[in-house]
Amino acid sequence: VCNEIYVEMRKMARQMERHDVMLRVNPEVVKALKANNARWLQEMEELAGKTIIVKSDPVLHQEQFDIN
Repeated sequence: VCNEIYVEMRKMARQMERHDVMLRVNPEVVKALKANNARWLQEMEELAGKTIIVKSDPVLHQEQFDIN
């Protein structure tokens, strides 16, 4: 799922006008994103040039995510 989020973030990075991005994911995905000193998050923030705010949403399936 982290790879899918990264790919989608890459597609959307140029179109985003705000300074931050809200990423809603399942709590287990939050753990994966924040593992290894938050390497995934750091790479996505560098790619997008924006701060990524991660929101845990237990209603979402582990393979679902929402980027706003």
